[in-house]
Amino acid sequence: MDAYLVSGKPGTFSTVTGTSFTKTGGSITPWFNVVADYGADPTGAANSSTAVQNALTAAAGGGVVMFPAGTYKLNAGVSCTIAAGAHLSIRGMGSDTTVLNFTGTVNGIDITYGSMASSFELQDMSVATNTAGGQTGVCLHCASSNACPAFSGNTYISRVVFRGDDFPAANVHYWSNGLFTSAVSNVNVYGCVFD
Repeated sequence: MDAYLVSGKPGTFSTVTGTSFTKTGGSITPWFNVVADYGADPTGAANSSTAVQNALTAAAGGGVVMFPAGTYKLNAGVSCTIAAGAHLSIRGMGSDTTVLNFTGTVNGIDITYGSMASSFELQDMSVATNTAGGQTGVCLHCASSNACPAFSGNTYISRVVFRGDDFPAANVHYWSNGLFTSAVSNVNVYGCVFD
């Protein structure tokens, strides 16, 4: 069953029955659950790269990609080009309870903004690597730069830990770059740890 976030005036979402609904106003943002909708493995035993990539691709037009509590093994980096003017949100359940564990020498999450009006949010998770000097944890870039940041969408990175998968024990695995931005304005980083 798909889930939707309703915004707008109270009472604008009138009926929900199973997967059907009646929209009477406001806007609806689709949610994409990587486990329930795409089969990602929250135990960390199986590779979840394809499931996560499919969820990101589905949400490229705008939406929320939700990671339930768990550890997700990703043998390959994942990427998404956000549609022009759209908002993409990737949410976990907390930096101690949702871990994206990238294995091998790969970049983690690569986000391309379709335009400077696109916006992005990453929150409540750990982005981990199992290599010493692993590539880049999260890369944000826009193909076209905008000289006036007032016209660009906002980006929020909140309560995310960029770390090695051996934290805090041995602590020899780490990202070379936890967060990298290029031609993206209005990036707000709150409550993050770069280890």
